[in-house]
Amino acid sequence: MNAVDFTRPEDKADRLDARLTSALARLKFYGNNGYGPPFDRQQAARILDDLRAADLLDRDVVLGAMAAQGVSPNRLTRLGQLIDTSSGR
Repeated sequence: MNAVDFTRPEDKADRLDARLTSALARLKFYGNNGYGPPFDRQQAARILDDLRAADLLDRDVVLGAMAAQGVSPNRLTRLGQLIDTSSGR
């Protein structure tokens, strides 16, 4: 993934893989309660495992995208912890 240089609008930005975009939307949904309830953690972990298996899991991209969507720092921390665990659980 590359940074976008807004001073050069003629350059096309790389688009995120559609599977990643969909997964990010689902991660935001399950993070509504801060990834606290067991069901929400399990669903987020499953999504992260799927991304990991598809070689689409990039910690910085996921957390950056969530931050850009207004996810709170506490939820970002918990999501980061889920990403960092080997199985996401």
